[in-house]
Amino acid sequence: MTVAASATTALLFGGMVLSSFSSAAVLLTPLPATVTEPTIRRAFAHFYLYGISTAVVAALLI
Repeated sequence: MTVAASATTALLFGGMVLSSFSSAAVLLTPLPATVTEPTIRRAFAHFYLYGISTAVVAALLI
């Protein structure tokens, strides 16, 4: 059970780091300012759902 909780926490942390660094570089650099805001809103809705669900699974496993 501890191994599963650690793995899930690692997925949570890895997803947060990957999303924050890669999304900012990939999404913000080539887009004009008028397109950036709606794109960020759509992309980060999925990111928050991933973070919340992974955190809940990790909490239940601990």
